[in-house]
Amino acid sequence: MTAAVKAQRKMNVRPVANLFEVEIPLVVLLSKQAGQSTQHFIACAIPDEDGQLDYYFAVFVGRQNLIRYFNEQCDLRFLFAFASGRKYYTFKNLPKGKDKKVAMQEFDGELGEHLFPDSRFFVTSHTSDYGIQAEVGVEQRLMIDGHWDMQEFGGFYQKFSDLYSYKQAIAYLEEADTAKTEKVQRAFSSKPFKGGSSYLGFFGDLFEIIPPRERPVLEGIEYHSPGFVDLRGKEEILNSIKDSVSLFLESADTIQKAHDDLRSFMTKSKILSITGGAKDVSAELLGELQILIATFYDALPIDGKDSLKALAKQNSIVHAKIGLALFRRLKATAHFFAQGRLSY
Repeated sequence: MTAAVKAQRKMNVRPVANLFEVEIPLVVLLSKQAGQSTQHFIACAIPDEDGQLDYYFAVFVGRQNLIRYFNEQCDLRFLFAFASGRKYYTFKNLPKGKDKKVAMQEFDGELGEHLFPDSRFFVTSHTSDYGIQAEVGVEQRLMIDGHWDMQEFGGFYQKFSDLYSYKQAIAYLEEADTAKTEKVQRAFSSKPFKGGSSYLGFFGDLFEIIPPRERPVLEGIEYHSPGFVDLRGKEEILNSIKDSVSLFLESADTIQKAHDDLRSFMTKSKILSITGGAKDVSAELLGELQILIATFYDALPIDGKDSLKALAKQNSIVHAKIGLALFRRLKATAHFFAQGRLSY
């Protein structure tokens, strides 16, 4: 092997933080500048036969996976054993003193279980608080009763999450954050709203705008009859969903009729099959549609109704379809309460 090849297999990195240590650092975060970006590595101490430090085994961790790890969306073993783009390195010791670098050597040995950390080692196990952010929001407990299957519970949480994402997006419009406002506007105007995938993509885009640490979280669940579900999120948004559910149940028949009138008209007029960007709707048809939309939105208990038409770029078809999508999610959520299987 030539000297040039050997040089390519070495890399100087800088220790960033000792994430977990007991007498010596056992899990270490390191980094290296790569042009305008920063590459990150996590190293674990490997013991010798006597239980003393032998060397460190390190893995390259891409930015998204590092974010997932610090948000407790994966454990340390995932970064070493399954994360995409991983590359392995070794080094003997950590340097003493600040601003000292580590010379890592690319690992070319045989992988084995002895090199990987145990499962279920999460960021909350760290002895350092580096990168750990305080929990956002409050807990809200929902009581559950009756019989549930896994598909139903998954459906409830998805619909609840969609409503949360929508309400958070509307709240972002009131903040002085240009980047978030532009993302919200793009989510509302970039989908054709012709089929189911458009709606899934729409609510998915709204969810992605929320920073990971601010997203709604299923904090805990005790599945008995009765049992409970603990959700975590921003208090004002959780309470807003609670109010919307209560108001929906109070006026369910009125809201359903306004929905059915709008949807029936759109079906008979073949508007439901038209993509949101279509312009081939007559003025007469458009006028009738706008009256039905106004009646429907007046009955629908959701936030941000005054902003929706502008967000839809004055496109009445998109305006109507967003409302129908919100209705479906609110109705599905409210029905679990109406059935007595959920309560606040």
